[in-house]
Amino acid sequence: MSLPELMCACATVRRASRLVTRRYDQHLREFGLETTQFALLSAVEAQPGKSQVALGATLGFEKATLSRNLRLLEKKGWVRGTSLTEDGRALMARAKIGWKRAHAELQSAMGKDDWDAMWRGLRAMTAAADGMLTRRFDA
Repeated sequence: MSLPELMCACATVRRASRLVTRRYDQHLREFGLETTQFALLSAVEAQPGKSQVALGATLGFEKATLSRNLRLLEKKGWVRGTSLTEDGRALMARAKIGWKRAHAELQSAMGKDDWDAMWRGLRAMTAAADGMLTRRFDA
């Protein structure tokens, strides 16, 4: 099935995000995780003990979204503050198997050239959007 062209960067990125998220969620479901939870746990794992502000900046989460998600992960026993618990570390070790499958599947479906171009484009788009926000709040 060929998707119709959308003439809006925001709508196109959001559609791509929803479709990619669904695929990663399928691979992470067996571990009891959703893509958003995996991303947050990965950031906590990579930056243990970092402030919520730093984690929010890394993931582009707003403060309320980050706090809500951290509370959920804490209730599940996977984090304490902004550090992984023993259960959280064990979960991540298992869940990375699903993430790697999803990642390899998408990379294979796209091909190396499109994969590399996607990363360049996403980095440029993220930097541009972040710069636009920063200028807006600095004005």
